[in-house]
Amino acid sequence: DGQLARMTNNKTRLGRILDGLAGNIWFVSIYIHLGLRMQNEGMGSWIWLLGAFTGLCHVFQAAIADYYRNGHLFFIKGEGGSEFDNSQSMQKLSKSLSWKKEFFYKLFMSSYVNYTREQELFTRHMGLLITKVRDAYPSGVPLWLSTGFGTDNKPLMKYTNILSFNTRAIALFVAVLSGIPIGYWIFEFTVLNIVLIYMVWQQEKISMRYINLVDNNIATTDGNEE
Repeated sequence: DGQLARMTNNKTRLGRILDGLAGNIWFVSIYIHLGLRMQNEGMGSWIWLLGAFTGLCHVFQAAIADYYRNGHLFFIKGEGGSEFDNSQSMQKLSKSLSWKKEFFYKLFMSSYVNYTREQELFTRHMGLLITKVRDAYPSGVPLWLSTGFGTDNKPLMKYTNILSFNTRAIALFVAVLSGIPIGYWIFEFTVLNIVLIYMVWQQEKISMRYINLVDNNIATTDGNEE
């Protein structure tokens, strides 16, 4: 279990990949069975197009929420307390693996590279900020930045939680038990997409502001050294 591994600090990148893969398989099964039920109740084949679109929304919602959550943890707990990865470093790691000696790990890593690319499609400034921080402060995130970003960004973490498994599970149970299974898909591509758009908008604004603060701090430090 991914949450247990994180709580006991027994996490690995492969475990993270497998945890995410298991979650995706779980939801694919749910989507298929929802579609079969709705088709059995008289809905046309168009229901599968709706399911595919909703599934695509689900993928981006979960991936971006995971990206921002780990970005937040990077600032308040450092590298050791976060699972923040970027596609470039993961691509480099994947290329270093051997198909012959590490077939399954390389296979999973190839999938993970695509996952990180999906995350970065709408999160440009968060990725740029963390890259700048890693380059400028190799010994770790400075206290002023950790405290400031953590405080300003904390209110947005509730949106990453809304886009997590628990909210989806509750919505799924309500929709199925009320006899309106399509309601779950409607919830995902309306309510959760609105939450996603708002979260990305606010998160990128904060990231842009801290990019400027980091740049100013670097310039001030360089000026003092001269």
